[in-house]
Parts: sequence; structure tokens; C-alpha cells
Amino acid sequence: MNNLLASYDSQLQSLISTIESKLRDGKYSETGLDLSNAESVLRRMELEVRSLGEEPCEAVQKVRYYKNLLLRQRADLNSVLTALNDPCACVSRDGLESCNRASETTFQRERLLSNTDKLRQTSTLIEQGRQTLLQTEELGTGVLRSLQEQRHAITRAQDSLRQTDSSLGQARKVVNSVCENITVKSVRKAVTAPSFRLPFGILDMRRLQLLETGSYDA
Repeated sequence: MNNLLASYDSQLQSLISTIESKLRDGKYSETGLDLSNAESVLRRMELEVRSLGEEPCEAVQKVRYYKNLLLRQRADLNSVLTALNDPCACVSRDGLESCNRASETTFQRERLLSNTDKLRQTSTLIEQGRQTLLQTEELGTGVLRSLQEQRHAITRAQDSLRQTDSSLGQARKVVNSVCENITVKSVRKAVTAPSFRLPFGILDMRRLQLLETGSYDA
């Protein structure tokens, strides 16, 4: 049983229960209106079953069950109204039997109501699909934004690394220069001391100058 048939089934169960309750309470005028509504729902249900092509046995049995039940309730109501000589006794005495002799206009009206129900369900599904699409689009936009932010962060990190490498290179040059100056000064101080003598004579000042400039090759 599809969703539309299930909806009709639920409506009929509710209406039949209401009709039985109002019959017991003597609310005959309201009962007539509820019976008319129930008959209308049953006609739509019967049209839907016919439109399925191969009629499901369960659905056909339900239609017959509700038809007999409403026919009995209509007969009970008419009997009570006749006994009470109520003006409302003019309610249709044919009950559900008139369904088989309904005019083409009534048939078209019921079909239109059935199609309207289907259209309403389709519209609901379309709206749900649209909402899902919007949520997916928002999620995709958020992911792209996050990826772009991560890309910017990586770019900034790369720039920082390049700056750090450059600073380290400059610092290395300064340290090397300082170390060379300290070495040269230490050697110069040592060789110029009065007590310092080399086995092969006093160190030539020219060589010392070359050592200071770093162009001396031992």
C-alpha cells in the first residue's frame, strides 16, 4: 500500500470512529456530514486503487470493507432520522450504492482531488530536495573557504621560512667573520710577543698582513 492509500485508510478509520461515537451521542446532523466526508474519501481511495493497474488484493478488500461499513452506518442514520421524523431525513438514502452510478462530473472531481493530493506530495518532496541541495551547497562553500584559508596559512609559513633562512645565512656570515678576526688577532698577538721566536726566524710582517686579509696560502 502506497503512502496515498495509507493516508486515505487513516482518514477513513478516524471518520468511522467519529461517526460511531456521534451516533451513540445522538448528534445526527453532524453524523450526516461526517458520513459524506467519509464517502468522499472512500471514492478517492477507490480511484487510486483503480489507477494502480493491477489492483492489490489488500487494498481492494479494504475498499469493500469500508464501503459495506459506511453503507450500514448510512442505513442506521437514515433509520433513526426517519423514526424521529427529523428534517435531516432527506439525507441521501442510496448511501455508497450511488458511487457506482456517479456522474462523469463527479468522477472527474474525485480524480482531480486525487491528483491534487499527489501533486501536494510531489511538491513536498521537491521542497525537501531543494533544502538538501542548499545545505550541500553551503557545506561545499564552507569546505572551499577552509581550504583557501589553509592555503594562505601555508603560503605565509613558506614566506617565514624563507626569511628565516635568509637571516640564518647572514648570521652565519657574521659569525664566520667574527671568528676569523678573533683568530687573526690571536695569532698576531702571539707572534708579536717579545719572547716568541720561530725556528726559522721572525715571522715576516707581510705574511701576517696576508693572513689578516685571508689571502695568505700556507
